[in-house]
Amino acid sequence: PGDKLPVVTMHWGFNPPTFVTLPVYCGSRNIVIVGVRGAFMEESNIIVRTFLEKSNVLKSMGVDEVIITTVNDGGVTGVWNQKMKPAGSILTFFADPHAELADALGTREVDDAYSLEQGILGRSKTFVMYVEGCIVKHIEVARGADGVNTDAASAIRIIEQVKASQGQLPIH
Repeated sequence: PGDKLPVVTMHWGFNPPTFVTLPVYCGSRNIVIVGVRGAFMEESNIIVRTFLEKSNVLKSMGVDEVIITTVNDGGVTGVWNQKMKPAGSILTFFADPHAELADALGTREVDDAYSLEQGILGRSKTFVMYVEGCIVKHIEVARGADGVNTDAASAIRIIEQVKASQGQLPIH
């Protein structure tokens, strides 16, 4: 908390991907960034569904966008985006194919089921981060299955805590 967003390049789409520099993309907006272990994984699908369900609550709290990110390539992430059907919501899906964001945040972990020889760079631990104007206000990183929740309810609680610490009352 208090640090600027790391300057990392995310991918959107595939063949060719659009390269997105995270702080430039976020600008002065209020953003929730959610890292998940992998596209199409059931735990990731559940997390995304909670954000789809709570998009209006997050918007009412001043959140401009929720970025879902995973250590996958842009093609896989793009197809997952289509399957999750976020149209009309505030969700955007970005790939972190080289684990730049995961490395910058210290969330990359090796998945014993895969290896570098198979082209798998590892996964990101799940996390939820609230950012205002490219400044990280709060981040929570899950510590395994028993760790911190990283769903929409966690994001709402985090935003309420940040706003309360800034002397602002929660909006809802």
